[in-house]
Amino acid sequence: MRVHPSASLLALLTVVGACSIINAPDDVVTEAAAGSSSSNGGNDSTGGKDSAAGVGNVGATSDGGDPPAIGGDGSGGAGGDGGTDVDPGVGPNPTSGLVVLGTQDDKGARYLSALNPRTGKEISSEKLQVAAVAYDEAAGHHAWFVFTASAFPASPTGAADLEVRRINDATGKWFVVGRVTALPPPEPDQIVVLNDRLAYLSHRVVGGKAVSALTVLDTSDLKNVTEVDSLNAGAGETFVGLTGDRGSDVNAEAPGGRLRLMVANACTATDCALDATQIFVGDSLTAGTSVAIDRFVGRPAFAKARSEDKLFVALRSTSGTSRLLIRSYTGPDLKSPTNFTINNFMGDEVGGFTLAECGSAGVITDVVGNQLIAFHLVSGTQHVVDLVTPGGPVYTEPFAPSVIALDATLAPGLRAFEVSKSGAMNIAINERSIWQPNGIYKPLTGATRRGEAFKCP
Repeated sequence: MRVHPSASLLALLTVVGACSIINAPDDVVTEAAAGSSSSNGGNDSTGGKDSAAGVGNVGATSDGGDPPAIGGDGSGGAGGDGGTDVDPGVGPNPTSGLVVLGTQDDKGARYLSALNPRTGKEISSEKLQVAAVAYDEAAGHHAWFVFTASAFPASPTGAADLEVRRINDATGKWFVVGRVTALPPPEPDQIVVLNDRLAYLSHRVVGGKAVSALTVLDTSDLKNVTEVDSLNAGAGETFVGLTGDRGSDVNAEAPGGRLRLMVANACTATDCALDATQIFVGDSLTAGTSVAIDRFVGRPAFAKARSEDKLFVALRSTSGTSRLLIRSYTGPDLKSPTNFTINNFMGDEVGGFTLAECGSAGVITDVVGNQLIAFHLVSGTQHVVDLVTPGGPVYTEPFAPSVIALDATLAPGLRAFEVSKSGAMNIAINERSIWQPNGIYKPLTGATRRGEAFKCP
């Protein structure tokens, strides 16, 4: 692996990756009463406490049109409802959630869809070749980064464009703040937002072959996003995951931040070694120390806590066990991990991994086993939900609060669960009955909104 000056990269990655039941609130049902996927349509239940403040079931669906010009209406081209195209601006600290997805119809056309996080109801949908989505909660930004590419996942030898957007919660209309073209295409769900920086896994074409790479963009000016630097994988290496934190060790507000780049290397016919490398991000990239994690098969996944300095690694270990392991590291040195196994995990590939820290829980999905598994972050106690279909990406929506699971095999393909504490060392997981998405497309990838001053209720 070597750090090199910013260059024109070309596209992207690989991989990644017994609870007690409490009394369920009004908008949840227990797992036993849950179906495979919420039904389409139905009455919109957005009133009272279940309404997403400022986010209603509004906005007409657009089937496309030319992309809006910079500073124009983002709802599939100019026109809309005849209103003035006005950037809603940064606005106050968000106190309600939003779910933004890249979706696909049965003919392969892709869309940008915004959903009410309480009900799953579609707020707006726009024809757009979405490749990846991320949200920047920083006080001066409150912006969505929407990558577009000709294929999903984006081709490792292609290129991607980036639109920086804001949404008007009152109308459901998008506003395009800025646009960049010919960027290295992103790997879905492998994006980390730092202070005035956006880091993501990509590929670079070297000697006619696609090589794993890390790309970092300067987002200090949302109207003029530029590339900062990039890092290529060395011979025999593949980048398989990315986590990070804003700021430096001594200044949380410093531009950039600290990344953990997960690197598969020393592969044999049966497994690979996994290392975690520190990358310091500022006006350039500086490689730090690298720590050996384990040997693994399949596809691992990673999650970084926001409330404390903890890194979680989920992987099918080949070092003395054939079970899926969760390794928890506290502090920057990644020493003396806490380990426990996920007993019911059936495959080698982790489809998604998220932390529901307010509920002291982690959630992973099992691609082969068609399962969602929630586990207590300290005790490791577990609860399993049958997804019926292969496990895919999962996201934490903090305001509902919910864990939202995506199923790319059907429309609307979205399920929402409340994961909560149950006693000191247990968790409970219940499927939300109020969650009834009405979208007509299959979900591929996405992100959720979080306020920069969000605190657990």
